[in-house]
Amino acid sequence: MEKIAKRKGLGDIIAGGSRRLLKEFPKMTPLVSQVKGLEQSAYDARVAMTMALGYATSDIGAHHTRAWPIAFELEAGKNWPVGKKVDLVIHHQSIRPLFDMLGVCRLAWIELGFPEEFYEHAYQAVTGVQASLTELLKNRTGCMT
Repeated sequence: MEKIAKRKGLGDIIAGGSRRLLKEFPKMTPLVSQVKGLEQSAYDARVAMTMALGYATSDIGAHHTRAWPIAFELEAGKNWPVGKKVDLVIHHQSIRPLFDMLGVCRLAWIELGFPEEFYEHAYQAVTGVQASLTELLKNRTGCMT
C-alpha cells in the first residue's frame, strides 16, 4: 500500500490502474476485470449476465452507475430469457441518466422499491413543472421547460 501511495517500483504501475498494469504485464489479462480502462465496480459480472452486458456497453466502462440490473436478474433466476436480460440493461441505461439529471440516487428505486414514477413526482414537486416519466426520459440530458 505504501509503495502504491508513494508510486515506488511496482506500486507505481499498480497506482496507474488496470490499463497500465495490463500494459506492463499482458499475461494478467484473464485475471483483471476492466472495461475501457475502468476497473469493474462493486459487482463481479461473472455471476450476472446483465451486469456484464451493462459494463460492456457503458459509455464510461465497467461502472454500476450506468446500469445496476444485478438484483433484478438474481431475483428472476438463472432460467430468465436472454432477451429479457438485454431489455433490462437497455431500460437501466435509459433511466439511470435521469437520476443524474435529477441529482438523486437509485437507492430509492432499487433497494427501497419505489416505483419509477416516484422520480416523476419528485421532479414535479421540486420544479413545479408537470412532466411524465416518459417526457423526462426523452429530455434526460437537460431540464424541462
